[in-house]
Amino acid sequence: MRAMVIDMDMAESCAFDFFRREATSQLPGSSLDWKRLVLQTSYGEPSLAHAATAIGFLIQSYGSPSAIARNGVDHHALALRHYNKSIYHAARYIENLSAGPGSASIEVILLLSLLFFSFEVLSGEDMRACAHLRTGLRVLYEKVRDPLSNTCSDKRVVVMHPVPRNEMELLLNTFVRLDGDPTLTDQYETYLHAIVAESIPNFFSSLEEAQVHLDGIESTVLDLFHELDKSYGRPLVGLHWGTSALSREELFCLSSAYSRYVPMETHPHLTERMDVAKSELQAWCRALAMLPHQEEHAAARLMLQIKHLDLWIETSKWKDENEIMGDRFDKEYAHLLNLSEQYVGLHLDVDLPIGTVPTTRPGFCVGTALIANIAGIAWYCRNPRTRRRCIALIRRINMRGVADSEYLAAVSEKVMEVEETQARLSRGKDPDEELMSGDIPEEARVIEVEMCPHQGREEFWKLHEGRIVYVTSANGAGSELSLHEVAFVVRRTTS
Repeated sequence: MRAMVIDMDMAESCAFDFFRREATSQLPGSSLDWKRLVLQTSYGEPSLAHAATAIGFLIQSYGSPSAIARNGVDHHALALRHYNKSIYHAARYIENLSAGPGSASIEVILLLSLLFFSFEVLSGEDMRACAHLRTGLRVLYEKVRDPLSNTCSDKRVVVMHPVPRNEMELLLNTFVRLDGDPTLTDQYETYLHAIVAESIPNFFSSLEEAQVHLDGIESTVLDLFHELDKSYGRPLVGLHWGTSALSREELFCLSSAYSRYVPMETHPHLTERMDVAKSELQAWCRALAMLPHQEEHAAARLMLQIKHLDLWIETSKWKDENEIMGDRFDKEYAHLLNLSEQYVGLHLDVDLPIGTVPTTRPGFCVGTALIANIAGIAWYCRNPRTRRRCIALIRRINMRGVADSEYLAAVSEKVMEVEETQARLSRGKDPDEELMSGDIPEEARVIEVEMCPHQGREEFWKLHEGRIVYVTSANGAGSELSLHEVAFVVRRTTS
């Protein structure tokens, strides 16, 4: 092993070596490139060396208490000690920011933001984790933004490169990915608006190249949905409801629902842009098919397939005149769920005690939007068997440091219950009779749903009860929208 910039005893050396050998594969985020950059840089940077050692100790602390008794090492206490040392050494970089530090200093700050974010996620401190991510995003944007760009735009445009030419471009790709995960923020829009500098090639040379191109397409699609919401949905909310008395969640639900019914003949440019995005998704799929399968990269490829299929469904149904039309994607939803189950199965925690319920390592899907995809299936696919599988899968995912799987599962169960209860009343169905997609009438279907409140995130996921607001079409497709609020109980298996 290379000589370290800090002195370490045997336990500390073992913790850093554990980070080098095993912990990097368990860090939040879906790219190994920035983790390799951490290893390259940490040997010469005390702040990074301490942060890496802290994470090594922290992950080791997940072992059984008897392990501490055998070797006398309190891994959690040592993790906190090195975390504090890393913060101490990081202060000099932060103090020099106003003096215009060079790229090397910026890179250290960004790597520290990622490591501190990872440490807090793995510690279950979601608010602190998000604060570190936001800090990194702000520092990064100030570094890479074009000072000659249009300052009147409300978008923070950044340019991604599928094959990073330097460390800063590599870090940019990583932060864009984390920024796009809706479970990491209570904001409805991403902080950065990412575009890709190159067109989609005939074939990809690596999965990382494919991922950057897919991130660019996703950014375009999300931007279109936000434009629909702002230019069409929100004005209609103001016209029909007024906005002063609405909560943030109610406003979002209503504006998103109204934007579903925008007359496309009055907005041809939006249709044209979405058609371009669909064409790019097709080109992306062809290019990925040319990349040979490699077993060691099976999980990464699965994640790309999941994101691609989810985007394809979203871009295909955005002009649907009603919710029932979405039933044509039942088979695609089932396939998307199959891929998600395979992906989660590759990340189950093998160190759990025998007899415990199988679950994943914490933070494994951070930066992938996997949770949002699975919840979306549970909310908008009306096949009850698919929905129940989604809810069971959510419960298998360890969301510590980001959210809570039992809370999200309870939300999904409530959405299903709301729709099926109304459907049974409308159709005269027996309470024990299983309903299929076609049994849920349009007026019973949830168009948009939002958990609330988002304020106070530290307590938001950890409560034993919650509320959702949701929107339905009062008398079927095309009629006036109805706004509802309902409470639910979170039944946790542990205290």
